Amino acid sequence: MWVMKESWTELVYLSREEWELTGIYYTRAVAYSRRGDEILFDDGGASHPAWLNLEKKTGQNLRIIPGAPARFSAMIYVESLVSALPMP
Repeated sequence: MWVMKESWTELVYLSREEWELTGIYYTRAVAYSRRGDEILFDDGGASHPAWLNLEKKTGQNLRIIPGAPARFSAMIYVESLVSALPMP
């Protein structure tokens, strides 16, 4: 996984086997923890979100987030000055 800081920086690399050991089968990173040592992953609403611990390379599924709905999905939004729609 790469992140843009002042330049593109590799944050973590996990092989397929390592990902399977985390127990996380999610499609997108949503946020960092406040300490910056974990990444929150979302799978599009089919399951619960999960934290990936960057140092230990372990995963933890979240069953309850206080104040949040039982299931949710994050949307990826990219702003652009160029329209993706064809011109009439």
